[in-house]
Amino acid sequence: MISIFNRAQLPPLFDPVRRDSLCQALDQAGIEYTVKTVDRSSPSALNFGSRERGGTLLHQMEQNWYYLVYVKKSDWEAAQRLL
Repeated sequence: MISIFNRAQLPPLFDPVRRDSLCQALDQAGIEYTVKTVDRSSPSALNFGSRERGGTLLHQMEQNWYYLVYVKKSDWEAAQRLL
């Protein structure tokens, strides 16, 4: 089981296709992982969103979402090689 105490984060991914291919590679390698999806334009208590401050002019919508993939610390090096 992956908990906040034994996990390591891989570099953030902005492309859902790349995220899917990484998840398939992790599955094939038998590496346990979790994925967190972050919407950068969604206001929250800690993040007031970027759209409200900067508007949408020249805003790259494909970078609006990013994906954080977490693996066990012991599997981090093997997961890095799969990137």
